[in-house]
Amino acid sequence: MRSPSFVTLLFAVCAVWGGGVSSRGGGGAMAYDDETLFNSVPMIMAHDAASGYLGGGLINAWTKTQSAGMREQLDCGARVFDARPKLDEDKGLVWHHGDVTVDYQFSQSVEDILSWTAAHPADLVYMDIWDCVGEGCMGAVTAALTSAGVPIMDSCADLDGLTLGGLKAMAQTAGSGLLIASTADCANSNYDSTLACSGYQGRGAEEKDDEAAATLRSGVERCYEAAGRVSANATVSSLSSTQLGALVECADALRASINATTLESAGLYNCYDGSDTAEYPLSRMMAYLDGVSSAGPAADGTPAQHQALWEETVASVVLGTLARSSLVKDENWSKLNSLVMAAVQEGRWTHINWLEVNDVCDGGEELLAALQTMQRRALF
Repeated sequence: MRSPSFVTLLFAVCAVWGGGVSSRGGGGAMAYDDETLFNSVPMIMAHDAASGYLGGGLINAWTKTQSAGMREQLDCGARVFDARPKLDEDKGLVWHHGDVTVDYQFSQSVEDILSWTAAHPADLVYMDIWDCVGEGCMGAVTAALTSAGVPIMDSCADLDGLTLGGLKAMAQTAGSGLLIASTADCANSNYDSTLACSGYQGRGAEEKDDEAAATLRSGVERCYEAAGRVSANATVSSLSSTQLGALVECADALRASINATTLESAGLYNCYDGSDTAEYPLSRMMAYLDGVSSAGPAADGTPAQHQALWEETVASVVLGTLARSSLVKDENWSKLNSLVMAAVQEGRWTHINWLEVNDVCDGGEELLAALQTMQRRALF
């Protein structure tokens, strides 16, 4: 999620194939014309990819968006990595999601990716780098990339009219495949913070008068208070790790006094498959993706993110914790990646660029195959 309140690095790994698109292991080629504009090529973006290195725990449940590390995400179909570096005084150049540090070295991640591209020498990797955390972070990133032999693009003007073939010519490394890094902060995030898996619908729990709803309302409001009087609609990216910790610990404690029936009947919605309320968040998600697609590619070559993922609000984290969910489980339980794949197969969208997902290892290969078929229809 690229949000004005997140200080982030978008580390975009875009696999584009000289003469083909590969699935796991590099097979399953589909022709991409080198004259295709770079921002018209569909590819999968793994949202906040470095969070896949995080372990368990209440805070990480609402920080971790991927179930595996970056190299594994490539095998699962990821072709764009949303990754966020942090220059930590003690740990050096690592990663972060919001205020949570991901203790995995940036240089090791680059090495991991280069080892993958060396094994897939026709695949192009594109790194879109912006907003590092910590004084001197961007300088440290640039130094790490230069040391690894990664070419750097430093102007959005370079994207204007840039074709696939032109980008591949810029991305040659010495024996490690095709890799280029942009430090120019050019992507259009198309961020919509309201697209949460869980929340209040219509006359919600905050307005209902029955005892169960009142208990839920009172408990949820205590959690907002515990996190520092935060608003239900505030984005989780605006919270410190201390605030997020207080929020989820309060919700976890509250769960003992809230039963599943209350969560289903108190004016709430969730995105989970089989829920009577799932149609509400899913229809909003699909309408959003329709709008991003209909806008088409930017004339100046700017890449566009199609954020097919559940965003986080303070309310959705509390309600999700009550349901024993997490960011990864929200995707798994809603089957969002599968639903998006089906929509791609049905030809719902005529334009997709960076299709951004949580837990790319839940159906990513099938989604990649659907995007390949979509591109084949466009070309032929």
